[in-house]
Amino acid sequence: MKIVKVTPFLSSSNYGSGKVLGQPLGAKTLGFVEIETSEGVLGYGEAYCAIYAPESFIEVIKIFSDELVGEDALNPEFLYDRIHIPFVTRSGFFRSAYSAIDIALWDIKSKYEKKTIAGLITIDQSKKKIKVYASGGSAAFTPKEIEEDVNTQISLGHNSYKMRVGFQSWENDLERIEKAKNILGNSKELMVDAIMGTINPPWTIEIAKKQLKQVEKFNLTWIEEPLAPDNLLDYKELKTHISIPIAGGEALSSKLDFESYISNQSVDYLQPDVTHCGGITAAIRICKLAKKYGMKISMHVWGSSLAFAANKEVALAFDNVHWLEEPTVSLDISKEFSFSKTIVEGELIATEEFGLPFPDRKEILKKYPYIPGSGFKFPARAK
Repeated sequence: MKIVKVTPFLSSSNYGSGKVLGQPLGAKTLGFVEIETSEGVLGYGEAYCAIYAPESFIEVIKIFSDELVGEDALNPEFLYDRIHIPFVTRSGFFRSAYSAIDIALWDIKSKYEKKTIAGLITIDQSKKKIKVYASGGSAAFTPKEIEEDVNTQISLGHNSYKMRVGFQSWENDLERIEKAKNILGNSKELMVDAIMGTINPPWTIEIAKKQLKQVEKFNLTWIEEPLAPDNLLDYKELKTHISIPIAGGEALSSKLDFESYISNQSVDYLQPDVTHCGGITAAIRICKLAKKYGMKISMHVWGSSLAFAANKEVALAFDNVHWLEEPTVSLDISKEFSFSKTIVEGELIATEEFGLPFPDRKEILKKYPYIPGSGFKFPARAK
């Protein structure tokens, strides 16, 4: 079965309250790829980088498409290694964009062979459930909004919750963390994301040491991205100064990135995202290497229902994947996806689904057309 056409497209959706940090137009733009095959099977994928630079995503996929037409659609791992442009595709934006292509190819393979993607990945029986955490708690939320958000997620069956800090004053953030912890208590888990891969300038190692000592009393499951993601040596140093487990990895894209984090034991929880790290093929290799070094994995998700479903399949295929992220900020386009999801006592129950969920492309483009200028724009951080 051959690839006959690769089509990138953008779709903008109303997002949250319309005042979400980093999305000043009140919309989130998602970048997708549709791959057509000689036997009529369609595959769909998504790339995280399109949220930030949507127009560039389209141009990069066009470059890849010329190399893909005529290739075997059922061999994503071969194509992952074959499609290469020196100095360009090993990391960064090109690697992130290719994620959408790789995911679409696994989608095709799953549909054609009538096996789940998790079943294609693992020879052994894939897991029947995976712990999932509610990921909300905008860095801009007030303490009262944090309380409301935590209570909402508990009512929906979640036993764990992640919130963001780093945008407001540290005094405000401490109050926000305390509000969340008071509601969750000791029976439910709290993760805190410092978003230092987004905030510029990020915390220094000195600031991180000082401030994180003040939150050790909250018994966090982890502190996420407490430093800039490329600050590898300071991550290792920070681990020796705080008792809170450290998570990170969503910003990583290259083989070198992940090998460095894993071999240096820079974090306690590694967080690859199949929509950014190079796709499902890359995530498979990352999870295998992490397992060899005894490192825990938590799959990162911050896109559409397609992104959630693709990361879920990897999470179900590996026993060293302990967590799956579920974004809780409302995204209107999500209601268009036919995707069954059952969460019981904080765990997502696996269902046998071939391929990944995606609605009709033409209908999506009519309902959710691309809004120019809707890429990520971060406001000035509070003093």
